[in-house]
Amino acid sequence: MIENAVRFFLEQSLPSLIMMFWFPLVFEIPRYLVSFFVGTAIYLFFPVPVSRQPDFRKISIIIAGHNESASIKKCVTSLHEQTLKDLEIIVVDDGSTDNMHEVLEELECAGLIHKGLRCEIRGGKSSALNLAKEMSSGDIVINVDCDCSFERDAIAEIIKPFADPRIGAVSGNVLPRNAPATMITTFQAIEYLFGITLGRQSAVLMGQTIIISGAFAAFRRTAWDAVNGFAIGPGEDFDITLRLHQAGWRISFAPSALCMTDVPETMPVLFRQRQRWERDSLRLQFRKHLREINPFKPQFSWGAVFSKLDFFLLGVLAALVFPFYVLYLFASHGGMAVTILIASMLFSLFLDIITLFFAALIAGRLRWLWLLAFLPGYALFSAYVMRFVRAYAYINEWIFRPSEHDDFVPEKIRTWYE
Repeated sequence: MIENAVRFFLEQSLPSLIMMFWFPLVFEIPRYLVSFFVGTAIYLFFPVPVSRQPDFRKISIIIAGHNESASIKKCVTSLHEQTLKDLEIIVVDDGSTDNMHEVLEELECAGLIHKGLRCEIRGGKSSALNLAKEMSSGDIVINVDCDCSFERDAIAEIIKPFADPRIGAVSGNVLPRNAPATMITTFQAIEYLFGITLGRQSAVLMGQTIIISGAFAAFRRTAWDAVNGFAIGPGEDFDITLRLHQAGWRISFAPSALCMTDVPETMPVLFRQRQRWERDSLRLQFRKHLREINPFKPQFSWGAVFSKLDFFLLGVLAALVFPFYVLYLFASHGGMAVTILIASMLFSLFLDIITLFFAALIAGRLRWLWLLAFLPGYALFSAYVMRFVRAYAYINEWIFRPSEHDDFVPEKIRTWYE
C-alpha cells in the first residue's frame, strides 16, 4: 500500500501536486512559518537583552470568583508560596450562592488576603475585577483566576517586562494542570503549548497584538486607568488588550511565568468553551474594533492589520474552506483522496514535532515532551474536530450574533451594556 502511494505521488506533475495539496500550501505552511518558526528563530538567535527586575512600590493581586469556595484557598496558598513576597491580595465574591464569602472571611482573619469583598448580586467578572482594582493600591495589578496555581517564580517573571516603560500589560503563560486526565485534556495541552507558549511569544516578537490571558495577566496601573479597566461584555480579556493597544501601550508576554489551570475534560464542555471564545474573537476583531484597520482613524495600526489578516486567513477562512477541500479531493481523486489526506497529515505531524520541541524549549519545560506520543491523535483532532467547531462558531456568530446574548455575563448586565 505504501509502495502504491509513493508511486502515485511520483507519477504526478508539479501542477498536479499543487492542486492536490493546495490547502496545506495556502493555510498550513504559512501558519507554521509565520506563527511559529519565524518567531522562534528570533527568540533563539536574536534574544532580547534581559532587563533588571523592576522596582515597584507595591504589587497587587486581584481575584474575582463566583461559587469558587472549593478552589480559592488553593489559589491563595499558591500565591503565598511565590518567591516574590509582600503581595497585596484582593478577592471579590461575585454574587456566589455557595459559602465562598465565609471562606474569604477565614482567609482575611488568617491574614492570607488583605481584603475579601462580597457582592450580594452577581455583576460578572469584569465588574468584579474593576471593583477589586479600585480597592487595591499596587503600581502593578495582576489578575488571576480562582482555579489557578502558579510556579513559585511566576509573579517575579510576569513583572519583568515592565522594566520597559512602554509596556502596559503582560500576559502570563497558561498550561493545563490536568493534562493527563483524559485524551481531550492531553490534546489541549499540546494546543496550549502551540497557541500560547509559542504563538504569543512569536506574536510579541513580530509586533502583533496578542490576547492577554484572562487567567493570568499583569497591568501597569496607569495603563489600566487609561482605558478604564475591563469593559462589561463578552471576551473582556481580548477587549482590554485591543483597547490598550489603541491607547498606545505595548503588550508583552512572559513565557517563564507559568500558571496552571484545569481545562475541560469532556467534548461537550470543550465545545461550549470554544464556541464562546471563537465567536467573541470574531465579534471583537471585525465588529467592535474594526477601526484599527481603518487608515483614516487614529487607532489605525499596521500591526493590527497583520494580526487581523492572520486571524481571518489562517483562522476563520481556513476553518471554513477545509470541508470544501476534503470534498474537492474526493470529487477529483476518488479513493486516492484518503491517501492524499494521510500524506498531508504526515507532513503536518513532522512540523508539529518541531513545533512542540520549540514550545517546550521556550517554556523551559522539556518534560512536556512526553506529549510527543500524542501528536498523531492531536493532528486528527485538530483537523477534523476543532476546525469544524471553529467553523460552526464563525458562521453562527456572523449570522445570529449569539455573543451579544452570552450567559457568561448576567442578563441584567448584558441588557444595560447593550
